Amino acid sequence: MKRKTSSSILLSREHDAGGGSKMAKFLTEGVLYYDDKKDSFQEKVERYAQKFIEKTKIRPTVCLVHESDFEEIKASVEVHSTINILPNHLLIGRKRNER
Repeated sequence: MKRKTSSSILLSREHDAGGGSKMAKFLTEGVLYYDDKKDSFQEKVERYAQKFIEKTKIRPTVCLVHESDFEEIKASVEVHSTINILPNHLLIGRKRNER
């Protein structure tokens, strides 16, 4: 059986419920992608930023990843590390108050 190496889920946050997580502070909406391919971190961020545009027709501004996956890169989105995202996942979306 061939293992699926990428998938996504659309997340939306209509209001801040008072949570203190980095996700609540950064994102209003986003797509969570899973990817365990051996591509470079830069390639993954850019690929999923493009997929976010294709899916939502909105340009993303931020990407959250687990701190073990984080690398300093120049990308089309701001990249931040957090322990609230599982390894091999990228949460890409729009910053709060941006439209």
